[in-house]
Amino acid sequence: MDPISTASAGLIKAYARYDQASQAVAQATSAGGSPGAGALIDQISAKTAVQASAKVLEASDEMFKSTLDIMV
Repeated sequence: MDPISTASAGLIKAYARYDQASQAVAQATSAGGSPGAGALIDQISAKTAVQASAKVLEASDEMFKSTLDIMV
């Protein structure tokens, strides 16, 4: 699998995890309670996964540009 496909899949999964965690936080808050630590940790973890996948995309872009520079 190429890095762009891997990073894209990682972004999709991370956004889905973040959405699930956000819904859990919103439900707990609207019910008058406080969100559990697990939901908050999942949000932070998903945010970090998004950032990591974005860095992979950036690195792939730089590698692609370098390859083009070499070929030209």
